[in-house]
Amino acid sequence: MRFVEFKQRVVAEFGENLHRATPDGLLTFASRLQAELSAQPAPDKHFELNESAKSYEEVLRQFFARVLQYPPDEAATVLWLTAIELAFGGLETPPDTTKTETTFSVVTPARGREDPPEGETWM
Repeated sequence: MRFVEFKQRVVAEFGENLHRATPDGLLTFASRLQAELSAQPAPDKHFELNESAKSYEEVLRQFFARVLQYPPDEAATVLWLTAIELAFGGLETPPDTTKTETTFSVVTPARGREDPPEGETWM
């Protein structure tokens, strides 16, 4: 895929300046595109992983060495998709900030109460 086509797909999905991008949306897009670009075996076929690397560091070294051999358009696309996964893959969805009480606010004396309300016990 030429980088111009890749860029058009990114803009179509997320808008200019990625204003419609969310971490989940970016990760879903990256996964979908990587599946399209890689040689995926048919679901009913066995897949053999022939990996010689002995560490994560070695896997990364081999990956970046391979990318240097790619045509420029393909290298830019692969590196952009990898960057999305590295940047957003570890993010968790933030908690719902519209809630006024948390799970723990009910069971701990966080509101200045030394004792539980009449007839109740602290857990």
